[in-house]
Amino acid sequence: MEEKIKRDKHLALATLKDGLEEECADSLTEIMINLEDGTCDYIELISVLEQIAHKDWFYYFDDNGAGGFPHADMNRKTSFRSWALKAIQNINDNARFGSSSMVHNILKSNNTLLIKTTLEQLKNERKTADESLLPILEKIARKDVYKKYSYLSGFETDCQLGALARDVINIIKHSAPVSQDKPDETPTADAGICLVCRSLPDDITVNTGRDEYFPSAFRQLISMDNTYRSEFRCCKACGTYFNWIDMSQMYGSGNNDEERLVRLSPEKSRVLNKLFSADSNYRPDSGEVEEYIATLSLEHLVSALGYNLHRVPEFIAAFVPHLVRLLEKNNDTSLWSFLQGYVTNDPKRAEEVMNAFQFINKHVPGHVKQLSDHCLTVLKK
Repeated sequence: MEEKIKRDKHLALATLKDGLEEECADSLTEIMINLEDGTCDYIELISVLEQIAHKDWFYYFDDNGAGGFPHADMNRKTSFRSWALKAIQNINDNARFGSSSMVHNILKSNNTLLIKTTLEQLKNERKTADESLLPILEKIARKDVYKKYSYLSGFETDCQLGALARDVINIIKHSAPVSQDKPDETPTADAGICLVCRSLPDDITVNTGRDEYFPSAFRQLISMDNTYRSEFRCCKACGTYFNWIDMSQMYGSGNNDEERLVRLSPEKSRVLNKLFSADSNYRPDSGEVEEYIATLSLEHLVSALGYNLHRVPEFIAAFVPHLVRLLEKNNDTSLWSFLQGYVTNDPKRAEEVMNAFQFINKHVPGHVKQLSDHCLTVLKK
């Protein structure tokens, strides 16, 4: 099976390179058809996709409908810039789903037949309890329809995998062992932590002002918002999330500057992975939103949602009613700032927030009134 993945990766890379060299849109479309929202994590494709985005214009080929020699149709040119950039972002997002499982790797291939066959096998066996598969299965379920393209037949539906993925998700959730004890906030070293994470304590504080540093494994954690000072770091090997906290000294020489790293529980890691891998096709229902709110602290939830505020604002809309209700109960500055940032100067979003307010004929907290007034100003404009 590993050999099949290697062959699929090689074929995808070779076809993209040929399409780039020949300026052939057909070759590029054949490979990229599911890359912008699928589960493929072939990071080897990124450098070629960057070249495709930079080159921009390509041409579909034509044989004049008579079996002639295919040639570029100068009237059918197209840009792949937006498509390629989305594919790059999606591949990077998928690479964050960490697991050493071969099944996991197959589900992240660019071969729809391999994915389908594997899902059918998992469904028929009805005994898998590998919870590390859940994030990638949930993404397959959201995408649902996989497509294909060829020079001869054009665009077609390849297969629908949403129902299969949801069946496997249900099998995993019913097969996973349930602890009778109250779960700890953080897992122990015996809870399946990978070799990278094993050298990191569950909670560690270092005095950076006096040249103390985290263990070397810290440098192998991925910054989830692609910034150096990312609040969330993830272990690619096992999918465990860590909360990084900067505790800079606000006065004096800085000798007391500290940084803290806290391992988050498997359940928190799972829902954070869903938040950071959200795409424009994902519309969480009310039950899923409540799961996010129940699992994550308000601080963690707002920080993770902030990553998607400008990347996939469509995803945020499902959270607005719930966040407004939370704001009415909590004078939380970060939540207030997040909602104000969501509204910006967009009347549609301002209306979403106003419709979620529940304070008619009631005492209105000052911070809620401020947000309400901001929304009204946007609507009047």
